[in-house]
Amino acid sequence: MAAEPLIASVPAEAQALPAEQAATAWCLLGLRQRAQGEEGPAAHSFLRALQHQGDCEQALWALDFHRFTPELLAELLPGLDALVSQGQCRHPRALEVLADWHHQVGDRPKAERFFRALAGEPSGDPAGERRPEALVIGAPKCGTTSLMAYLGAHPQVWAQPRKELHFFDNRWHWGPQWYAEQFPPRRPGGPRVRMEGTPDYLQHRVIAERVSQTLPEVRLIVVLREPVERALSWYHHQRRWGGLTGSAEAVIARELEEINALPAEERRALGWRAPNCLAGSLYDEQLVYWGRHFSSEKMLLLHFEDLRRNPGQATRRALAFLDLDPDELPAQTSFPVLNRAPEPYPPLDSGLAQLCRQTLLAGAHQLWGRL
Repeated sequence: MAAEPLIASVPAEAQALPAEQAATAWCLLGLRQRAQGEEGPAAHSFLRALQHQGDCEQALWALDFHRFTPELLAELLPGLDALVSQGQCRHPRALEVLADWHHQVGDRPKAERFFRALAGEPSGDPAGERRPEALVIGAPKCGTTSLMAYLGAHPQVWAQPRKELHFFDNRWHWGPQWYAEQFPPRRPGGPRVRMEGTPDYLQHRVIAERVSQTLPEVRLIVVLREPVERALSWYHHQRRWGGLTGSAEAVIARELEEINALPAEERRALGWRAPNCLAGSLYDEQLVYWGRHFSSEKMLLLHFEDLRRNPGQATRRALAFLDLDPDELPAQTSFPVLNRAPEPYPPLDSGLAQLCRQTLLAGAHQLWGRL
């Protein structure tokens, strides 16, 4: 509530505020505008936040998370382009957003230039020499950001700095050469395992086949969380970044009713389905598709709760799965919790949680419990 007067007076007074406060005020205004369906004004407010604080992650997340119309992108692109080219905004996510935006408006060369800047050097090597040996494929809100960071501390691992390339879902039409350029070439004495982590891969049915065709020898790591807890965490993530409105109970109860009402064939083909709280927790059904293309020896299932309780042990288990020596992990490696919710949130209504576990999420809950 204390932010209300600040939000109301942002256009007139932001210039007089310290940079971080001004950026926060513009972000709060943008979030309010977005919640009211004002996508254009909200996007411009997030850009104004970046003008005050170039590394404002809240603004960059908001711009990255939404898909705008081509007309709105044409308005936004010059502003973000200027902030990056002038060095005012140096955050890697800004390059990611620009790459996506330029691609969406049809400027493929600029899009590829920004992605190359994220990956490092341009490619002169055959595509096959630059593909990853491992993927973290899911699930969202299960600690994959932290796990990627932990694995990346090993001297024999190169973890994609951007983490989520979304090649096999959103950028499949960009082709394997583009994907290859996002990884360094194999060099004598260099890392033995190159990897990326896009948690959405687990849920999309077609991706298992695409991965098996492109990377037949790749190893897959999946982190699973108690399915209702994952659904609730995703709900709050969407509240923060996706403009989702309504209480957790209302949103999840409605999704439960809608999915349960789907015909059996449509339910079996269910992929990413907004708001994706419960749909994203159907691990048992998602893994069926991956199991058709990859043997169990190629897949490691980890317990989110184990990763939180003992991150070092979970990381060593993943390293052993990748045929790397866990003892080579530097002794001073830290295991911070990354991408966590900014504040605690209340549990889901116990009756609704139990109903989810007994019906739609019964198989996922059993699978998680067996890990």
